Amino acid sequence: MAFVAVLSVGVLVMFSNQQSLARKTQLVNAADAAAYSVAVQQARALNFAAYGNRARVANEVAIAQMVGMYSWLNQVHKTSRNIKTTLNAISWVPYIGQVAAVLARIFQAIDVALGQVRPLMRQAFQLAINGLDLINGTLANGTRLLFNTATRSVDAIKFAGQIVEANAPGARLSAAGSAQLTTQLHHAFNTFTTLHRIPQTGTSAPADRFRNVVMKSRDRFSRTRDKDAGLWPLRLNQAGGTDMVGYRQWAAVDTLSLEVSVPWPLDDFDLPLGWGGAQAVERYQNQSFLWGMNNGNGWQDSWDNNRRHRPYGDARRQTGRLLMNNANRDPNVGSSRSGSFFTGYDGLRDYYDVANGKGTNSNNPRNNNADKDTVGPVFTVHVQSAQALSRTSPHIDGMGAGQMALTDKTHGGDVSTLASAQVYFNRPFALTAFARGDRKLEVGNLFNPYWQARLVETPGDVSALLGLLP
Repeated sequence: MAFVAVLSVGVLVMFSNQQSLARKTQLVNAADAAAYSVAVQQARALNFAAYGNRARVANEVAIAQMVGMYSWLNQVHKTSRNIKTTLNAISWVPYIGQVAAVLARIFQAIDVALGQVRPLMRQAFQLAINGLDLINGTLANGTRLLFNTATRSVDAIKFAGQIVEANAPGARLSAAGSAQLTTQLHHAFNTFTTLHRIPQTGTSAPADRFRNVVMKSRDRFSRTRDKDAGLWPLRLNQAGGTDMVGYRQWAAVDTLSLEVSVPWPLDDFDLPLGWGGAQAVERYQNQSFLWGMNNGNGWQDSWDNNRRHRPYGDARRQTGRLLMNNANRDPNVGSSRSGSFFTGYDGLRDYYDVANGKGTNSNNPRNNNADKDTVGPVFTVHVQSAQALSRTSPHIDGMGAGQMALTDKTHGGDVSTLASAQVYFNRPFALTAFARGDRKLEVGNLFNPYWQARLVETPGDVSALLGLLP
């Protein structure tokens, strides 16, 4: 009988231990799932901002393409009109006049055709530019709404509680844990990321960064339309490009000249053939095409050894100031100058990016600084559950009563656990589809959507704050 009594107590102890262990495992899994889910939710928010920034860059490039195409079309139209006028003038010259008259009629037909096409293209481009600009504004506002601190904090904590309840019925986020998670979320929103505002006047380094990303992303046609063709002593010089002047204006200039080489010591001279220009602005105010970006000094590419690019391709140097002045005075083929402007364009909007000094540490998942915000923000979930829900013998009627009764010894009658997860940036450089062309390691930013989540060890200061360290 004594052996049976001892055996019974042992069975009850083993049963209670297994029940406690099973509940503890359930709580650990729930905490891991909740912490990881919160981190995934925040990574998705960062990726949404990155997708939004990339989409806005792509839309800006599309606007630059349309402004550049219309400028080039104006230059072609002006060239055909100038050639037609010249041919009409020499059509009275004996012998060559008949040939000139035939060519003049051809260029007259081209002039008429372009005169009909250009207004249609301008209307189509105007609608497209306004549509893309509206999309950019919507994306900017959507990101700001998503990054609203109060809304995201409440949503994340509610979301974590739902994950805990789904994985461990009856469990809950502790009050201290909810306060700690709120602090971490606030830190992630207001310290790890920052909102860069585009100034109405003047310049700023963050605004220059966004503009430089846009300028670097332009297609080849928008960057420069400089081309030379011909044989000595005659050479055609086509020059032009599309630049973002300031932060709210796309401007394009295109010129065409005939360079005539003459023997030394005489200087070669350029014969102007055609010119044109176009701009996308908020409203038409007779803006100047000269001198272009940065008052004619061009823009500096910090991603290419600080290389400086001249404005409008290299139109000023290639075809001279005379042609640039012509394009400035008459960008719209002798018609109303305002016809070369697309209005209603609001330019770059405020944007979010990773704050200075954040997201710059090694993003290798095995790095030993996983809990440092130089890699990414950490989110901790502290889960509590009443010991009674473990269904140990003291909490089951008729089991272990009387002298066989066992007592659960827990702090405050609850069992608890915690888990932490981190958001980090990792662009795979071993996969061809995602690798950078320069094979360099990319640090965290909000222009590429490579934010991910992983479980990490809870930072020591957080564990100490929650009273979980011995």
